[in-house]
Amino acid sequence: MVDPILEYENGKAVRVLFKSDWDAKQINVYHLNNADTPILGNFAKKEGQIIFTPAIPFSDGNQFGIARYGKQIAHFKVKTRAISKKPELLVIYPRMDTVPVNILKMYMVFSHPMQHIGSPLDFITVFDKTDNIEVHPFLDLETELWDKKHTRLTLWFDPGRIKTDLIPNKEKGLPLKQGHVYTITIDKNWKSATGFPLAQSYSKTLKIVGKDGKSPDLTNWKITAPLENTKSPLKIDFHDALDPVLALECIKLFKGDTPLSGNLKLSNTDKTILFEPNHFWKKGVYKLGVNPILEDLAGNNLKNLFDSDLKKIGTEKKTVTTLEFSVQ
Repeated sequence: MVDPILEYENGKAVRVLFKSDWDAKQINVYHLNNADTPILGNFAKKEGQIIFTPAIPFSDGNQFGIARYGKQIAHFKVKTRAISKKPELLVIYPRMDTVPVNILKMYMVFSHPMQHIGSPLDFITVFDKTDNIEVHPFLDLETELWDKKHTRLTLWFDPGRIKTDLIPNKEKGLPLKQGHVYTITIDKNWKSATGFPLAQSYSKTLKIVGKDGKSPDLTNWKITAPLENTKSPLKIDFHDALDPVLALECIKLFKGDTPLSGNLKLSNTDKTILFEPNHFWKKGVYKLGVNPILEDLAGNNLKNLFDSDLKKIGTEKKTVTTLEFSVQ
């Protein structure tokens, strides 16, 4: 008999290994309910161990056997992954309920990877409470915009209806109407990648106000600097709500020309972000640099408006992309 060891990656049982000097060709691995059919995979020998990597990860909660010349020499059971629990919708960005009529994007962040088949819009309903009708403001894409982990979904309000003078805008108007109130409902039957439905249904209310026709302006930002010899977070107040995902990607901090190591984190509001350093703050002057592609909720970046007048694009515009602050 041998003592098998299971190795996991991202919660999945991806290989089994055990100490042995045998030839790996003598060994096969099988499901205990189907001992006559070896599992497809690759064997390798390394440092006195036989390592078997199945073609697909071992399935959760199932038992498997290891045989030599057809005789069972060990068995093992794959634990049920935490990922098999029901997924939850952790947050919808923006978190605020009052948004401009020309809002461009929303994000939904889930606790587990969600299913790859079907369209997310099959599980999302938007109801105009003012007109008492169901509406369809989101752009229906053939390939939905998920992050690499398949836990964060980007939803676009139809850009063609937001851009002035485009045919969709002329024919249908803006996706949302100023002064209206909408309810977005996420169906609990939406499943995770492992087949478990959401723990519950979710809903979010949107109150629509006037158009946002201004670019973000760093001169309106407020930086609350920490004290030296602390690891307290630096607080950056945007004054207006910005795209939270782009904010994490576009903001960098420097001491001189040296980037600071640390983590940007979303705060509990849509208008602020925190930087948590890896090292203690030292007294001196620091610089915050911002990539000009950073957008507000309406898709306006530091240099251009999303719904720009084509005649004015390319004209010179003084754009502030850096701010300084001091640690005392």
